[in-house]
Amino acid sequence: LLASIDGVLYNKKLTNLCYYPIAKPDKVYNLPETVTSPNLFEISSHYLEEIVIPAGCNIALYGEMPSLTKYTVAEDNENYLSIDGVVFSKSGDTLVAYPAGKTDETYTVPEGVNTVAQYAFYYSANLKSVDFPDSVTTINNYAFYYSGIETMVLPPIERISTGMFYYCKSLKSLTIPVTVTRIDDAFYGCNAS
Repeated sequence: LLASIDGVLYNKKLTNLCYYPIAKPDKVYNLPETVTSPNLFEISSHYLEEIVIPAGCNIALYGEMPSLTKYTVAEDNENYLSIDGVVFSKSGDTLVAYPAGKTDETYTVPEGVNTVAQYAFYYSANLKSVDFPDSVTTINNYAFYYSGIETMVLPPIERISTGMFYYCKSLKSLTIPVTVTRIDDAFYGCNAS
């Protein structure tokens, strides 16, 4: 059974987000406090500029959201925190989600981050380069999927994971460290000239 609040679809208990309408014109989406199920959920919206994650929420959102410029996380959220609109794990060691509509062309991952989550930079068309501290040792699948990345110097990772650069059509230069021992199917759709 399902429930709807302002056109957004949830399960009956409002603990799982099921569907966010792509044409919903709202600029801000406040996740309900009741959404607590751990989840990686895709939202597509050309209108959303901000997503507000409340205290009890344990959901990471990604998707085609070209206008999204920031995530705001409640200070008392036990799972996440937000720094300059970017979502990190509460401990700060995992970069969870970068807002796809941020206009910055470069981003520097903070020192102490050791993992970049799956889909973290998904659809970040304005982003041309990311600088990593040496603390980053894992970049998960599809981390830069459909992003505008042009150049990158990878940190001391061991694996270039599946889909890491899928459809990065602007990727022109990638420096791979000697620590890399495995390259998965990571470059499909890359066709920069």
